Amino acid sequence: MQQNISAYQFLNRRAEKRKKHLFYQLLDITSFLKEKIIMGTFIVICILLLIIILALLSIRKRILYGSACCGEHDALPAKIRVHDKNKAHYPYTYVLSVDGMHCSNCSRHIENTLNLMNGVWAKADLETKKVTVRSKTELNTDELSAKINEAGYTVLEIL
Repeated sequence: MQQNISAYQFLNRRAEKRKKHLFYQLLDITSFLKEKIIMGTFIVICILLLIIILALLSIRKRILYGSACCGEHDALPAKIRVHDKNKAHYPYTYVLSVDGMHCSNCSRHIENTLNLMNGVWAKADLETKKVTVRSKTELNTDELSAKINEAGYTVLEIL
């Protein structure tokens, strides 16, 4: 009987060791899964932060430089200033209806192109898509159209 009891105790102890071993294995698996879940959550949070940062930078760029529809995602080009802004000095006025002018970069580009001409003062209106050209001398309308075409826009009509 003594051997049966010790065999019984031996089997009981062995069963308890297996339970403990299985418990520790299960504990190891759950801690491993918790580590993986934490690591996965960390990676997802980092990706979301990166997306938010890129979105904020894009919004900042659009606020500072405007939405550049014409492919130029940089700051507006420097405005070519006309020194003589007295309308009385410009007896000739032309109003051009221009196609393809969609943003402030477009209007600035057209103004700069025309303001480079000697004795010309151009002002583009983005809302009406019209360019008012004042000149000290009479200009050939074909020359104005050619300058605007060189800039990449189309003159629809000259009013």
